[in-house]
Amino acid sequence: MSKIVTKHIIKNAIETQASQPNQVDNQMNSQIGNDEGSHEGNDKLYLLADECPITQFMLLVGGKWKPIIICLLVKHSVMRFSQLHHAIAGISEKVLATQLKELETAQLISRTTYPQIPPKVEYSLTEKGHSILPIFQQIVVWSEQNLDQFNP
Repeated sequence: MSKIVTKHIIKNAIETQASQPNQVDNQMNSQIGNDEGSHEGNDKLYLLADECPITQFMLLVGGKWKPIIICLLVKHSVMRFSQLHHAIAGISEKVLATQLKELETAQLISRTTYPQIPPKVEYSLTEKGHSILPIFQQIVVWSEQNLDQFNP
């Protein structure tokens, strides 16, 4: 999938959520002390990657496919496996199944199976999955402002 198409999917998904107040700025400011230059209460230095919350977040939702899957589920609310597979150019069925399972294990998406023949399975974002969107929005803003210098 091209960078332009991926960027378009993420921007559209985030615009869908734009009406919600952005709580990320307030949370980040209070955690890193940007309100008044104070770092009170956030003196913890993460020496091990396993302890770093940013590293843990990236392990949970990072990678080539997970952000795209999340954004597609924001845009379409509910999608079947075949719809996701067709919407994401270049992903194999095995990789898609693995990524969906990891997102389900992290409770970011829910998997609903309907008892019928042929089997019907639908995927949707959980409340926890929706809570990631303001963070994605901040990443898009940062990327638009900074990535050109890395890809001339």
